[in-house]
Amino acid sequence: MVLFDLLQKKGPGRSAVTVPAGFEPLADALRYNGAVIAAAHEIGRLTAGDGASLDDVLTDVALTYQCVSGAGEPGFEVVRAVSTAWADASLRFLHAVSCEDPLTGLASLAHLRSKVLENYREQTRRGETTASHALVVVELDPSWVPASHFDRILRLVDVAEGMRRVYAGNETIGRLSVSRAAAVVRRDDRLGSGVTALRGLLTSWHDEGGIATKVWIEGLPATAESADVVLDELAR
Repeated sequence: MVLFDLLQKKGPGRSAVTVPAGFEPLADALRYNGAVIAAAHEIGRLTAGDGASLDDVLTDVALTYQCVSGAGEPGFEVVRAVSTAWADASLRFLHAVSCEDPLTGLASLAHLRSKVLENYREQTRRGETTASHALVVVELDPSWVPASHFDRILRLVDVAEGMRRVYAGNETIGRLSVSRAAAVVRRDDRLGSGVTALRGLLTSWHDEGGIATKVWIEGLPATAESADVVLDELAR
């Protein structure tokens, strides 16, 4: 690894290098045969939350290995664990501050949540006691094993395209999780026919080489607080 080689060439002073702040759990795991991959994953998650760049994080991982006698250099699994956790945490942050998921073009979970709560505020103004909208949820077949995380994203983009064809009005269509998307749809006599049309489109997509999907109507409870809990459960 080029990064590790450069650090090794720092000369006589390299023995004075100390474990970077926050990387002590990784150093301890290396010293005492602990859960190195788990420690690497947690470091990736925490450093992303602190705003550290991935380049800086990997440099500090290499420094940590340098500080532990006999540790060698960071292996592929360690680098992957750090990078994956860092990327996932960074995306979660982007989703929280953006109205749109940067990977799929779907509304972010935060925006989807705000639209649902907005509907509750409107129904309160009208004096209604039951939810005016429902969620139409599409889930990729949980038994399907994608070739990569990116492959899963591409399949979710395909699902989103089908949802937009059915819900082409002012419905909000957003991403709930890595395998679920949802549309916020008004509860009226067109709700059932829309779901039937969506199922037909997704079945045709599956027959043409796409992924099997499950489609259902998720009823929303009477209060906004309870709806928040429903969204949290669907986002798991």
